[in-house]
Amino acid sequence: MPRTCSLCRHPQRDEIEAAIVEGRPLRDIARRFGTSRSAVDRHRARCVSNALAQAQQATTASRGNALADALTRQ
Repeated sequence: MPRTCSLCRHPQRDEIEAAIVEGRPLRDIARRFGTSRSAVDRHRARCVSNALAQAQQATTASRGNALADALTRQ
């Protein structure tokens, strides 16, 4: 069974992810939150990227639903 990402379990996960999305340097994020640069990089590449992709899919689906609703009202 794969290990859970250490930053997904980190008590300051939201702040870490905000710093990643803001484009802060990974080494600065790691230093600020007491973790390794490689852990931040892995979290960014795997977890944050997946979350952003899922959000994009949800947005696209929502737009599609809105368009379908508009068509059925015509």
